[in-house]
Amino acid sequence: GTYYSTLGFSRGLAAILLGHAIGAVMMFLAGLIGGQTRRSAMETVKMSFGNQGAKLFAALNVLQRLGWTAIMIYDGAGAAGGIWGADMIHLTSILLKEGYADPTGLLKEPWFDEGIDIGNVHITQESIRALQLAKAAMNAGISVICKKAGIRADEIECCILSGGFGVHLDPADAAYIGLIPDELTDRSRAGGNTALSGTYSFAGGKRVAQSPVVINLAMEEGFNELYTSAINFPEK
Repeated sequence: GTYYSTLGFSRGLAAILLGHAIGAVMMFLAGLIGGQTRRSAMETVKMSFGNQGAKLFAALNVLQRLGWTAIMIYDGAGAAGGIWGADMIHLTSILLKEGYADPTGLLKEPWFDEGIDIGNVHITQESIRALQLAKAAMNAGISVICKKAGIRADEIECCILSGGFGVHLDPADAAYIGLIPDELTDRSRAGGNTALSGTYSFAGGKRVAQSPVVINLAMEEGFNELYTSAINFPEK
């Protein structure tokens, strides 16, 4: 799937659907032959290509399985070596603490145009801006939820950080860049797979919420103002 990204959304989706359709038809026909003869896929190959020909297809089958495993390992290694959510938050907090970036998110000279390297990671002005927009939305969302609940951030007893993002996120870094309020730094903890935990609790008879409330942030009065005001990093 990662290799379709350069095609764009429409072409990429068309390529995926076409590839699946072709593969599904071939698999169906092969399965149909196997079902009618009650033989495995490799055994049915012998009907057309003989014993020696079947060995070739068996070798090709092994090769494609090795190739599939290899490409998954390659993509996984590429993702692990990249920079994602929690890592970007940590590195941005370093940039702010060391004075390489100001509270508006601008990298200082001479790094504004070319970016800056921290270890083996290259950070650009565009990546910092993207983080600012994302963290502003989350910060504003927290403010809206607190207003709806009629509480202040310092009255929240526990903040659960969900998913893999929450596991790797340092609450101190999150608070430093303004992702979460400072009051939640010592009250935040990783929750892991909270979707699975909630499903498990519900299956066990525990009602997590009697009447969940859906909040459409874009429709909330004052959200745009909160969002705009949270774009800059806090001045420490």
